[in-house]
Amino acid sequence: MSQFSTEEFWQFSITHYQDPAVKSACLLLQDTACADVNLLLLAIWLKTKGVRVSKQTVDELLTTSQYWQAEKIGPLRSHRRLQSKQSDGYRAALMAELEAEEDEQAALVQCLNNKKSTGPRAIDFWEAYSQKLGVSDSQRNALIGFI
Repeated sequence: MSQFSTEEFWQFSITHYQDPAVKSACLLLQDTACADVNLLLLAIWLKTKGVRVSKQTVDELLTTSQYWQAEKIGPLRSHRRLQSKQSDGYRAALMAELEAEEDEQAALVQCLNNKKSTGPRAIDFWEAYSQKLGVSDSQRNALIGFI
């Protein structure tokens, strides 16, 4: 497996997430299925690249995501949601949350780059993660309909 670029993944995420259908599907899955939007975007990005990963890599990605969501992003998101959307506190909390999202993406890419090969039993991370979340056909179409 070749090295992955954190910046390339970040730019893909920003571009892909700007699509209103993608954003809506991501946020719905975040709120109803406890999805990590960064993992959703990573799964889609890997799908667009035709990259499969080992079960061990999947486990490491999920563990990394759980840490970032519980210890970093979750508390920032909770704090932001308590703020008035027009307040300086909201904007500051939003910026801190966005920075943490970018840091989580770097950690996820590092998990990918730590693996030298996917092995003979490599799996499609999008299929594994979307199945775990129970992604509906309409959500699937919104998220990866272009693939």
